[in-house]
Amino acid sequence: MIRLRRLLGPEKAPVPKPDLALVLSGGGARTAYQIGVLMAVAEMLPRDAPSPFTVVTGSSAGAINAVSMAAGAPNFRGAVVRLANFWRNLETARVYRSDFRRIYGKGLHWLTALGLGGLGPRNPRSLLDITPLEDFLRQNLHLERLQQNIEAGVLRGLAITASSYASGRSVSFYQAHDEVRPWERALRLGEPTQLKLDHVMASVAIPLLFPAVQIGREYFGDGSMRETAPFSPAIHLGARRVLAIGTRPDCGDDKPVEAHGQDRPVDPEYPSLGTIGGFMLETLFLDSFDADAERISRINQTLENVRGRGRKHPVGQDKRPLHPVDVEIMMPSCDLLELAQRYSYRFPWPVRHLMRGLGAFGQGNALPSYLLFDGEYCKALLEMGHRDGRDNQETLKRLLFE
Repeated sequence: MIRLRRLLGPEKAPVPKPDLALVLSGGGARTAYQIGVLMAVAEMLPRDAPSPFTVVTGSSAGAINAVSMAAGAPNFRGAVVRLANFWRNLETARVYRSDFRRIYGKGLHWLTALGLGGLGPRNPRSLLDITPLEDFLRQNLHLERLQQNIEAGVLRGLAITASSYASGRSVSFYQAHDEVRPWERALRLGEPTQLKLDHVMASVAIPLLFPAVQIGREYFGDGSMRETAPFSPAIHLGARRVLAIGTRPDCGDDKPVEAHGQDRPVDPEYPSLGTIGGFMLETLFLDSFDADAERISRINQTLENVRGRGRKHPVGQDKRPLHPVDVEIMMPSCDLLELAQRYSYRFPWPVRHLMRGLGAFGQGNALPSYLLFDGEYCKALLEMGHRDGRDNQETLKRLLFE
């Protein structure tokens, strides 16, 4: 069992700077990794310290972590411990119904609809029934605490991103300090609201697997689908420094493919449905952290050049001066596909039987790594995140305190 180790006593602990944001991407079960990194952050703070992140944003499964951290802002370590216990004790049945009747009943429903050319209002809406997740979050997210934390000054704002099936836009629903203004850019906007469970369920609604959620007059799905600028909501909420935690492994394999492709892997087998499904999820959760960070770096350099010439900072579309933003990105250091295959036997047998039939357990298949909502697998992800956070301790300290 991982225990938080106290590195700095309250009398010596530096005070984190304000305007620091925590940005959490999607990734299904992989998002347990994010809490492992936050465990390492908690070790740098006094035991009862409030959250150093005054701005929190999340999309897809990262939205669940984001809401929990924002609601628990008065006691950062306590919020991290609660989330770590949640992931450590997670069972598939707490996320979606995994008994034989539900799994194969849903499959039969889809086959019937396809075979008959549709069932009208009785058409299936998703492959999985996530009523257990909705019930659990309703009891444990404590969304009512968000406004209290904003008024107390320990939270500036929380944003949850979802994708509109009607307009095709990425919508960041946010609850924040009164001075935060709505924003609108190409295919993305920020909409002020009192955040509710529907916003969270919309953000986690993986296409086909989980049902879309109606908010107002639109249906919304997974927030990762159209999220081209993942740091934008945090910056609009006032962040000048960002810690982003993703779920895409960074194993240091950046070698270019040799000319004519002779070193490219060869697979003579036609891809299975499980392989294609895993590839689709990899594409869905292929966060834009690096691209957005590169864009921010260019803007920072431009602002530095302008300041070096003694000129005022240019203003953005909202008529406010632009300012530099410091971004640090944390990614898993090891291959999550191999890790998930190691724990694949822990899928409930109806799910395991179905995924085996789809060919989801082949080498390099990503599907299990997203859908294995199991405590043992998540515990391994927590440990990986904790280890990565401690390995990058100096970077985290610089971001928090310097």
